Amino acid sequence: MSDNRRFVVKFEGPAITNHSLSFKTLANVLDGIQNTFYYIGMEITKREKARGRIPDEIQQACELRRVMERSGSYEVVAELSSPMQSGLFTGLDLGKEALDKYFQMTDWLSGGKDEANIRQLFPEEKHRRRILKSVQKYSPRKGDDWVLVFQDPGGNRQYGFLDHQTVNRIDRAVSAPQYETSTMFGQLVKIDFEQHKITIRHESTGKSLDCTYNPEDEDTIITNRDGYLMISGVIELDTSGNPNKIASVTDIRYLDLSPVRLSRIATEAGSIELKKAIVIQPVFENQEIVLNYEDLNIIAVGEDREQAIRDFEDDFVWLWREYVLVEDHILSEDAKHLKKNLQELVRRANIES
Repeated sequence: MSDNRRFVVKFEGPAITNHSLSFKTLANVLDGIQNTFYYIGMEITKREKARGRIPDEIQQACELRRVMERSGSYEVVAELSSPMQSGLFTGLDLGKEALDKYFQMTDWLSGGKDEANIRQLFPEEKHRRRILKSVQKYSPRKGDDWVLVFQDPGGNRQYGFLDHQTVNRIDRAVSAPQYETSTMFGQLVKIDFEQHKITIRHESTGKSLDCTYNPEDEDTIITNRDGYLMISGVIELDTSGNPNKIASVTDIRYLDLSPVRLSRIATEAGSIELKKAIVIQPVFENQEIVLNYEDLNIIAVGEDREQAIRDFEDDFVWLWREYVLVEDHILSEDAKHLKKNLQELVRRANIES
């Protein structure tokens, strides 16, 4: 098959050299790329799901196959299926058009163009949101030590990359203007596909609340049906200040409680490279994400995963300044022990006192 239907998916970064990239991450990325191709096919043909299912002809036209894996780093050579002979797509190589649009999108996600370009590429909002939010699901998060690169099989041309900035770039592109909105968290109780309605149980009060959702958020809801959802919109409060009713929903996303892995700490004060990655399991308590790292007595919190990580990094740098960058004679024995623990974790630091 011609190379113009092939491309390389390449993982780069410390996770590759340290052999710490998990099977779960690999599977999530490859499955996610395939789903994005399906959604782009739906955007091109102006089709919708039928009861949560991608139309068969779009699945066939946009199917990706693994051709080979290359040694030395994690690279997968992917190949688009042969053009379909279908009365539905007469004169249209749907798979190739989806491929071209995918790489125009990854070029935009790499930061080279402004938001108008992505709106021109996917003019209809519901399709644009669905496609971009599907990419968020397999983009590296802050703290992940890998990036995803797309290139041609010969390595002569790069089509773009996904890094920890991708999620924020997508957020800015899909977020509706916020007018007196707030965010709440809850567990999914029920889905009504016909009316595009969900019922969630508010974490703090245990109260069940109904709200409608945009069709493009359906995949987020389905894939996270056993976890927590973040609902943003106009939320009516009761006399106690707790959510009583949800209206005008602007966004629904899943609450990411996957392990946080940090091999580098970076703040405005400088950066710290760790000898070995710190791994913390986030927990959800009192409507906040909590990162508890007992070795250094750090308890970081945030409304979402990104905020909690920033709080953790700020605390780590503060400890470094307060304990490592001072003379031993002014420290107590407990403080000297904490200083030693910090030094044993760090390979190099660039932090001003």
